[in-house]
Amino acid sequence: MELKKRILVVEDEHDARRIYIDLLTQAGYQVDGVEDGLETLKKCTNEKYDLILLDIIMPNLDGIATLKELKDHPEKYGNNNVYMLTNIGSDLAIEKAVKLGARGYILKSDNGPDDLIKQVNDVFSDKN
Repeated sequence: MELKKRILVVEDEHDARRIYIDLLTQAGYQVDGVEDGLETLKKCTNEKYDLILLDIIMPNLDGIATLKELKDHPEKYGNNNVYMLTNIGSDLAIEKAVKLGARGYILKSDNGPDDLIKQVNDVFSDKN
């Protein structure tokens, strides 16, 4: 039996986080959710994920700072596959995230439920 891929959804908006978790769980993934970067770092210290969907704008520790910490300390947090979740169409934020090690990004405002599942499925099929 193949193990389910583990995904961490990092999104400060409760309703959006719940929707992502429900959609990805229904698609067959094992999904956890947290609301900010500090919770992400704590979670990644104890758990390993195949994919982290990381919001850019969050309280306490934003997505860029969280990504930098994850990538600077793989021995502590694991070598995570990170895609940024954002509504920002700004090339600068996305460019900075990619330079720090994000594999890509998903524009929340441009993607419906089917699009999100397709993009996540594509992330895992690209790794094979």
